[in-house]
Amino acid sequence: AFWVYLCLQYILALLVLAVEIVNYVSKETRESILELVLGNPLRTHHRESLRHIHDLDSLYTSDEISVAGVAIDYVLIYGLLIACLFESFFSFYRYRSTLVTAATLSDETVSVILRRYSVYAVAFALLFVLTVHWHYLVCIPLVVLYMTFNLYCTYKFCAILIARFRFMLQ
Repeated sequence: AFWVYLCLQYILALLVLAVEIVNYVSKETRESILELVLGNPLRTHHRESLRHIHDLDSLYTSDEISVAGVAIDYVLIYGLLIACLFESFFSFYRYRSTLVTAATLSDETVSVILRRYSVYAVAFALLFVLTVHWHYLVCIPLVVLYMTFNLYCTYKFCAILIARFRFMLQ
């Protein structure tokens, strides 16, 4: 599963690079190669904001780059959703499996862990979709949920290990 996560990260990075190259090549005014490599954080190929990424007007233009850009944008956005869910699952799996093993000296099956994780995953995916398709300010509770969940899992995992192996630390 971690290998799939790494491959997804690699594909997303290549897509970001492809978007930048398409943007650079499609400009009428050629700029320095340094801007292509470093990018310009103040400019984006979106018209105004993330909310306009699903604007249907851009799909009916004759400009093939804008249609390809919208398609790549969707792949990047939903790829980010999948990457965040993978990362959170790894954190939760590590915490939950350590908790059950430390308490009962038995393993919890992946399906049980996935059922427990699905509550967070559904809430996160719903907020993510609302951020993309409804209003970008929904990203504030989305980021808070993501950070809180992952910090909680990491903190509890470390607390379990410290409690179990305290004698080794002294």
